[in-house]
Amino acid sequence: MFEIKGDEKRSLQMNLKCFPLLYVNMAGEMIYILEQRLKSQKDISEKKSNIVLHDIISHTLKHKYLLEIFKPQQMLSRRQMQVLFERLAHSSIMRLSENSMEKLFDLTLMITKYQVLSVITPEQILTVTMNHLSGMKRIAKQENNIHELIRDAHAMFLMLYGPVPITEWSMIRYQMLNFFQDCHVRVSILIRDEKQLSDGHFVYLPTKDPVALPPDVQTPGLTKYYENGEFVKSTQWPVIRNYVPLQNPEDRSLDAKVRSTTLGTSIFVAEKSVNINGGGGVVKAESVQYGDEMKLLQSLLGETLKTDSELDLNMFDSTVEEKTYVKETEALLKNVLKIDASKDKKSISATMSETETLQHEIDGFSLKISFHGAMMAPMNLFSEDHGPSGSFS
Repeated sequence: MFEIKGDEKRSLQMNLKCFPLLYVNMAGEMIYILEQRLKSQKDISEKKSNIVLHDIISHTLKHKYLLEIFKPQQMLSRRQMQVLFERLAHSSIMRLSENSMEKLFDLTLMITKYQVLSVITPEQILTVTMNHLSGMKRIAKQENNIHELIRDAHAMFLMLYGPVPITEWSMIRYQMLNFFQDCHVRVSILIRDEKQLSDGHFVYLPTKDPVALPPDVQTPGLTKYYENGEFVKSTQWPVIRNYVPLQNPEDRSLDAKVRSTTLGTSIFVAEKSVNINGGGGVVKAESVQYGDEMKLLQSLLGETLKTDSELDLNMFDSTVEEKTYVKETEALLKNVLKIDASKDKKSISATMSETETLQHEIDGFSLKISFHGAMMAPMNLFSEDHGPSGSFS
């Protein structure tokens, strides 16, 4: 009998810390997309647009809701996350059709995935989160009650993630990329900027863009020569990329003017329309299971607001675009293998009734896994399904 420790235990612990980062960054992107789309739909007044955006930000960062989000827990599946974000999107007077909601969630997934993939260092994910919170503050304008919610969320993120070392940030990023695995929906703005290929994969470090180097990292191709421990000379070999030092130091204050990355700021500011090519079949094909965790989060969000002043938002510019989206989604679904593992899923109440130590018999050996109070579902530590982060490009 042996006990998991070291890197394996830290990996399990980091998996329980991913959800708040994933939730707020995806929520920030969804709000940016809705901001752009509300502006482009001419029959919606600025007053109603502000009501929608302010209500969604308030529900996203509601204090008692964030307290549940920040509790150590396994990440939701993509399908569960979509249900959760549908509740967020409908927490105001706005209503979306099923196809528009699918498109909104696909855009949110892909742009957040691009950001997590593109950070220079893993801990820069926290800076991306700060950019999203600052973006929400910009959209909230002079609503002081929303500003207070944003300040509280900012303080919670700094308190939980500020002390996290880079090794643990690497594990957090790895777990977040696992969540986005097999998401390859094509987004027109990313394809046009040569950040995404026509097959939905991202272009990691495009050759035309300079590559920022983290602090204390030397330029690739630099060779230093020493004799008897003394530096003699250095030579620089030609490289295909333009490497530059990271220009701005990390500033994670809420009102920072400049941060080390623009990831997490709105990429739709100058866009007239947000187009998406290809359907979201990977998410739509998954069946959603409602455990105690999901029911609790939905109850905290409250009931969908119903009012006589509802407005309908369409994520498509034309019926032709919507029909194309639906057609490509259906084509993707034909190639999706569905596996129902619901019988093996345990809810919180079922898990809490068991002991904190799980006993597994693996190839005749007894494996003891102690989570020290953090409850989570069993995990196959010997699976070969988890590839390196580079496979997400």
